[in-house]
Amino acid sequence: MKKSIVGSLLLTLAACSSQVNVSRDPSAQRKNLQVEKIDTYLGEVYEQDEDAAIQRVIGAAMGALRRDFKPPHVPRDAHAKSHGCLKASFSVNNSALPPELRVGLFASNKSYPTWVRFSNNTSDPMSHDKDLDLRGIAIKVMNVPGTKVIPAEATAQTQDFLMFASPIFFVKDIKDYAEFIKALGDGKAFQDLLFKRPRSLVQLATAQLLAKGKKNPLKLTYFSAVPFRLGQASNPARRPVKYSVTACDPKAIKNEPNGDPSRRDFMREALKESLDQRGACFLFQVQVGDPKRPDVYPVEDPSILWPTERSIRNPLTISPYKTVATLRIPKRDDFDTEERNEFCEHLSFTPWHALPEHKPLGRTNRMRLKLYEHISAYRHRANGVEKREPMTLDPQTAYPDSK
Repeated sequence: MKKSIVGSLLLTLAACSSQVNVSRDPSAQRKNLQVEKIDTYLGEVYEQDEDAAIQRVIGAAMGALRRDFKPPHVPRDAHAKSHGCLKASFSVNNSALPPELRVGLFASNKSYPTWVRFSNNTSDPMSHDKDLDLRGIAIKVMNVPGTKVIPAEATAQTQDFLMFASPIFFVKDIKDYAEFIKALGDGKAFQDLLFKRPRSLVQLATAQLLAKGKKNPLKLTYFSAVPFRLGQASNPARRPVKYSVTACDPKAIKNEPNGDPSRRDFMREALKESLDQRGACFLFQVQVGDPKRPDVYPVEDPSILWPTERSIRNPLTISPYKTVATLRIPKRDDFDTEERNEFCEHLSFTPWHALPEHKPLGRTNRMRLKLYEHISAYRHRANGVEKREPMTLDPQTAYPDSK
């Protein structure tokens, strides 16, 4: 297993960030991240020595960025290679949800302008697409009213969703994550997985095999892998949920063109060929967990798969994904231009940029919140790029309040 492959997967869930305007005053940064406490009813529990483990992860991630990239060209720490930023629409149909969970973005059946970014998990923006078969998608829904979770971004009018091509994450807690990072830095990642975390090694290999051969971003199914809350803390009907994005027509999507694996950017080329011929359609789906069955739907261990089908282990307790929205990408979107690529590079995505009804849950998400703060602040200072949330699907008018 190549170190580059393992390393790029390492931060798949930890961050998918770009430049963020964070104050240099540490006390101000902490104030800006004072989000709501954990939701014990949904099963959230602090990990032992959680803050110390998160700091070890942050230290390793920051050390790698400073070592490998120099200002003013510091890329994302993960998902650095983009296959393209695309214009899209996000149309809600909440009929699959019970009335008490038709909340937040799913409260009304309406359509929102949306940016979609397809990417590789690698931290190297110039990598060859054949080097990594696990991919990601980031969705930024615009014109979303309501106060957002992070105080510093409370008035933003966007809601983000981040997913990658695996329904689970390959480490169960932050302590394991921190130990794995150390092994990665020492060049012993494979040995660490083989001898200390063989289950994680199997999960990691399985995730890559599931994505192997899919040489077009449109052919993949994407998952949040970690849970989110559906409903505010005051809602007694609130539930833990996971997200997924899958093709509207699984049979038709198999006929989409594959990229030529001899070419470095074959995923982008395949995406462009597809959209030159027709638009793309994805189903945005929600899997609803049960807080009364934390053994089946844990929120603090993303390495456990929530059951969607009946099995010997779960003959009765299952929760299939249900469609709550349709994500449509129009054809002939001329996305492979210098202007669009630059615009895409400066977009930022975070799972914590969300309405309270979609608050991230679990230790992995809590780690992402703090890691995001540090990575974003560093990229902002290093690259000198202003943090701005887009308001339109035209890069030239996306930031009308820009100085």
